[in-house]
Amino acid sequence: MPGRNEKRLLDASQLLITTMQARHLTSKDYQPMPWKNGQGSTTQLVSAANAQGGFDWRLSIAEVGQSGPFSDFSGYDRIITLIEGKGMILTFNGTMRRRIDRPFAPLPFDGGWRTDCELIDGPLRDFNLMVLRRWGRASMEILQLRDDEKCEIGAAPVVLLHVFAGTASLDHGDTHFDLARGDTLHLERPSESRLTAASDATIAAIYLEPRS
Repeated sequence: MPGRNEKRLLDASQLLITTMQARHLTSKDYQPMPWKNGQGSTTQLVSAANAQGGFDWRLSIAEVGQSGPFSDFSGYDRIITLIEGKGMILTFNGTMRRRIDRPFAPLPFDGGWRTDCELIDGPLRDFNLMVLRRWGRASMEILQLRDDEKCEIGAAPVVLLHVFAGTASLDHGDTHFDLARGDTLHLERPSESRLTAASDATIAAIYLEPRS
């Protein structure tokens, strides 16, 4: 029989598991939509709507078929990651230039900057995270895991996992998720959990934290 302190720890663990909310999203759950400026298209993977009719944060994959300007997302912080194609050169506010030609290398920037895109050699796909600055902040890590390799996923108010390649599983207490290529896992209020690659896998781990 557990002692009083041990019982209290067990109860706390059970509370963490029951209060965590999870959504396992696949391609049938995603929403295609045109760019805000009408010059391209994106597929929304998951987002959090707000009372103003916009969103507090959004995760998406964009199809970029031609050079041109990005949409204005003033008030948002963005992180963009090349996932397919030769890449692009982004020019911010007419002066700052960044060459993005290495896959899975996240680049943060201000969504309100005037951003012009020049494709390097043909169409590409990129992975986009946008977070309303007054709502909170985010970080993104790209995990490159070997078959059967394990890693810890940290705790945050919101955790998003997206599988670019391979397969993996996530264990959180007694809860188990099997994740295939293209899947997204949306967790709210999780404690630390363990991710295991079922084959060589490339996975984005995103941590979102609202401002207090």
